Amino acid sequence: MEEVLETSEEKNPKSKKPLSLFFKEAVGISANTEDSEVGTETDCENAELKEKLRNLEEKVRSLNKKRNEKGTTLKSPSEKHREILPKGNNRSLYALFSDKKRVIKEEPKLKPSDHGNEDPMVHKELSADMQMLAYHLYKGGYLKDANFTDEDKFDLNSFEASYARDFLKFAAITFAKDHQEIATRLLKEVINLSKTVS
Repeated sequence: MEEVLETSEEKNPKSKKPLSLFFKEAVGISANTEDSEVGTETDCENAELKEKLRNLEEKVRSLNKKRNEKGTTLKSPSEKHREILPKGNNRSLYALFSDKKRVIKEEPKLKPSDHGNEDPMVHKELSADMQMLAYHLYKGGYLKDANFTDEDKFDLNSFEASYARDFLKFAAITFAKDHQEIATRLLKEVINLSKTVS
């Protein structure tokens, strides 16, 4: 068996590399020693590319010289931005990044509206029955979450806005759901009254 290993090692001298070297070559940490022929090819290609790059740079320099002689010059991006920047205190971010110069348009100033936060609708005063219902709802705690009333005192003037009237309606519906027995009693009384009248 040892003879077979020796003959295979003699046939292939490349297999005598240590395992760590194979790993480094596979990962790319070290260059392949087997690829020395390929390495010379890539060196030749690199040299050709460098030569082409030098030729292109020379062409660019010669073109720039020709343009300078004609009077047109290539401007670097930083020089372009220096021209775009407005002079004075009115520098804007838009002017930095746009090619167009800043045009200032004056817009007519809008007059503040006369209404402001006021409700544009005109409401009638609450009827006496609604005032009693509102006071009863206030005492019952149905208006405790309202931000238009004080918790300490009841004020009928706070119900002039439409929001307050909508909240009063919501509180009345909540009260009706909580006290449905009142509705059934009223319905029975209406039925009894209609029987006696007929």
